[in-house]
Amino acid sequence: MHKGAANENVLGFPLEERKRMQEEAIAADNEIFTQENAINGENILTNPDNYGIMNIETGSENNMNENMFGGISGALNKDSPEAAKHADLYYEEIRKRKSDVTTIAQNTAFTENQVKSIKEHLFLNEITFANGTIKRFDPDFEQAQAWQRLISGNFYDTDILFLNHELEELEYMRNNNVVYEIAHEHANKKYNWEYSIRGKGGE
Repeated sequence: MHKGAANENVLGFPLEERKRMQEEAIAADNEIFTQENAINGENILTNPDNYGIMNIETGSENNMNENMFGGISGALNKDSPEAAKHADLYYEEIRKRKSDVTTIAQNTAFTENQVKSIKEHLFLNEITFANGTIKRFDPDFEQAQAWQRLISGNFYDTDILFLNHELEELEYMRNNNVVYEIAHEHANKKYNWEYSIRGKGGE
């Protein structure tokens, strides 16, 4: 996982700049999220204790599984109803969020336009599937975790692979007018994210 010492530049940004960016991101989200988007009376993204973000003063990291995903670090089965519920909630949150595209672009080597396209592909757009269904992707717990880490700036190499996979997939769909399954298989040949985290073919 990418981390930085308290007084070092983190991913190319000085400490004070990172602090300012973090404060601005949280402030922006506080303006658009309402009580109905909260869990137990508090927003899962704008509450710093739930944000799964590295403390940029100390270099320590909040545990995302404990904070964002219900206080069950290491115990929440990704295929469980609880994980599905948290993924549903997070996807709804992220659809309303405005600062994540800029933040992820600043944290990575991707451009804002690339991150915007990936976000639209993952969370917003309706996708055409091989069986004729046209709908948004179902919420995915592991993808929700990856997006959260990318926002925090404290991410894994596999999270960058995840972004590359989604970008390759959406561009192949756009350029070749094919259904999701064909584009997904194509993207897996270059960036098989799910194999990298589970040791099997992607979805």
